[in-house]
Amino acid sequence: MFTPWLGRHFSQEGAHGGNVGIEVVAADAVAGAILAGIRRDAFRITPGIQMTLLAWLNSLVEPALARYIDWVVARARQHMRRHAQVSDTFEVSDT
Repeated sequence: MFTPWLGRHFSQEGAHGGNVGIEVVAADAVAGAILAGIRRDAFRITPGIQMTLLAWLNSLVEPALARYIDWVVARARQHMRRHAQVSDTFEVSDT
């Protein structure tokens, strides 16, 4: 069961670029998953297998991704410092 907006959205051609890898979960199923999660006193409530896998993969990938981003930022800062030192020593002559 869709809301009126979702019904129009999905009826348009190419609404999701050919629906590549997209699973639509009905509102009743989401509500059921939320209630089941509350009954289980679950920390994370994820309706559907795709959301569950995404949540687990995020927990595994995020620490490595955060370290990689820190490394990229450190390299960019080093690069900026090197260029700042070069530009400080460069003198422009008016002649």
